[in-house]
Amino acid sequence: MKRSTTLMKPIVLLSLMMILALSMKAWSLTTGSIKGKVLDEKGEGLIGATVQIIHANGKTTGQSSGADLDGNYEISNLMQGKYDLKCAYIGYETQLIKGVVVSAEKPTILNFPMKVQAVNPAADVVVTCVKYCKPLIDRGDTKIETTISARDIKNSGGLNVANIASQAYGVTQTDAGGHSVVINGGRPDEVQYIVNGHRVIGNVNIPAQASARLRVNKFLSGYDMAEYDMEAAPDMQSKPDEKPKADPETDESYKEIIDNKFLSAKAEPLSTFSIDVDVASYGITRRKIVEGILPPRDAVRLEELVNYFPYQYADPTDGRPFAVHTELADCPWDATHKLLRVGIQGKHIKDEQIPPANLVFLVDVSGSMWSPDKLPLVQKSLGMLVDKMRAQDRIALVVYAGNAGLVLPSTSGSDKQTIKNAINALQAGGSTAGGAGIELAYKVAKDNFIKEGNNRVLLCTDGDFNVGINGEAPLTSFIEGKRKTGVFLSVLGFGMGNYKDREMEALADKGNGNYAYIDNEKEAQKNLVTQFSGTLNTIAKDVKIQAVFNPGTVRTYRLIGYENRKLNNQDFSNDKIDAGEIGAGTAVTALYEVVPAPGAEEASIPLADSGSDARVALSASDLMALRIRYKAPDGDRSQLIESHVSTTAGALSTTSDDFRFAAAVASFGMELRQSPYRGDFTFEKTKALAKGALGPDKENYRHDFITMIDQAASIASKTAYK
Repeated sequence: MKRSTTLMKPIVLLSLMMILALSMKAWSLTTGSIKGKVLDEKGEGLIGATVQIIHANGKTTGQSSGADLDGNYEISNLMQGKYDLKCAYIGYETQLIKGVVVSAEKPTILNFPMKVQAVNPAADVVVTCVKYCKPLIDRGDTKIETTISARDIKNSGGLNVANIASQAYGVTQTDAGGHSVVINGGRPDEVQYIVNGHRVIGNVNIPAQASARLRVNKFLSGYDMAEYDMEAAPDMQSKPDEKPKADPETDESYKEIIDNKFLSAKAEPLSTFSIDVDVASYGITRRKIVEGILPPRDAVRLEELVNYFPYQYADPTDGRPFAVHTELADCPWDATHKLLRVGIQGKHIKDEQIPPANLVFLVDVSGSMWSPDKLPLVQKSLGMLVDKMRAQDRIALVVYAGNAGLVLPSTSGSDKQTIKNAINALQAGGSTAGGAGIELAYKVAKDNFIKEGNNRVLLCTDGDFNVGINGEAPLTSFIEGKRKTGVFLSVLGFGMGNYKDREMEALADKGNGNYAYIDNEKEAQKNLVTQFSGTLNTIAKDVKIQAVFNPGTVRTYRLIGYENRKLNNQDFSNDKIDAGEIGAGTAVTALYEVVPAPGAEEASIPLADSGSDARVALSASDLMALRIRYKAPDGDRSQLIESHVSTTAGALSTTSDDFRFAAAVASFGMELRQSPYRGDFTFEKTKALAKGALGPDKENYRHDFITMIDQAASIASKTAYK
């Protein structure tokens, strides 16, 4: 979507500048900064070292700075007082300086002379340096400037920023639309466009009458970063970021979703799918909306939005690993239809009763992970999980960039500081040998396998695999083979820009694991602390659901979401077919929209089970039969649970808070997807339904959802989907 380039009137611009100046002056009276250089053993600046403010308990505050090409760092906007600082870089000893005084009068100057880390030849540890442990090129040659003249811009006829930038030497377009470029073989996500001091994306247009030049700076650092600084015409003076984008040009990938349609219960009475405990789509959707962008349609998976929230389902009482619950009522967005909620609740297990864990943290430390919402957030997230570990648990740390390496061998969960030190020392740089990392992680997990324990690889990445085993098919094939070893795979996604959701969703599905997206520390807390047991402890695997609808009471039906999880009907009883997993305390919800038949008749429905002529008998008061198959975590043969669902339906106002809230989340997702089945619901109606169904909300997840509806409505009022 094109951004406005309307010239701001001088009087408005002057007023804004005066307000900004007064605000900055007031802030500067109470804050100061710390700056200096990080130096290697020769006294030269160390590129990419990280300097962080830390608490007395050793945890970072999130205030940090990376050293630039000359080793310079600066941490600004610090309140006056004393601070402890830590400087870390792979291959060097971590430096800690306490009690650094910060005042508002002048910056505090503090240099970090780094010492090369001693290597213990007796230790069985392989460490792979992430891209550059020290500079390999002359700093004098790390910046190349190319200028594209005003005449060239005028002659271009008013192309977009990326089109113009691609005229510079070493800059290459990577997509047909010309919106994405790479510089000297880097990646599109490593390119930043600056127009008159404001960051923009590559498809922002430059008017043909532009009267200034474009300057392209190419920094050949360890990160292959490139910044395009455009000095454009006066009519580019307004903020390019002020108008939201519906579908920004990125290097992100999402699997295409085509909404499930209504099916005839007479012609197709069977509906079969795998359960889904993934919730990554909700985090991605929230991240986009917070940034002022409507998420791409294919990023919105309705079942993952609904399953993001905990519901008040009762635990099983019959000795099974999970309980099944159903509820039927009027459909909120079409009063002539019914809405059926199917809920599966995994039994809760106390943390002390969880089997011992053999975990391998597999961390992407490639160049694409350098930004604060990637590797630094990974480190904070894993630190939270380490705090939950017990003495009987074990953790190993594997990293991958250009190659893969074992940074920390399997270590007892009681040695938390050793594990955290290894995690916090990681730095990003290099290409992404994701396949090699996964291979090594599985080997480490197998070497430390705990019988009857929880053996799992926890992959933390943005999904940008570009070296070694790469591509969805080879990677998922490899993972499918490894799940037979009893090692499960969980995937945590981080960051945006070059995010590969499609690949990570596929890996988690094939690896008997779950997939979540971490966009902030609260989300890390939810997945790795609050839901610790469910995230890491599988109680049932290959869980499949089959609904057998009665054509005598149901005319048509539609499964809401689960488009990527549908199975062939004959695969329901085939134990060789993979399906989803349920963790301890985890709830799974599925919704069906049902159009009732005009009458009520009994029916006998043939099943598609292989080699069987079995049928299901349904009475005139049955809406459907519900069949669920599952295996024990270490089992090979499935067990069957069957029940019937009555046609008795209540008014929407009489349903549980959970029913109405789940319906509100589904309608919100349909509105974001612009689904043709969203009926007469709008963001406003969705918000009203959700507000009336908040119920117990200890963690404020539901209140946060209300806020997100308001944000999405505001964005939607200013933009439209492509």
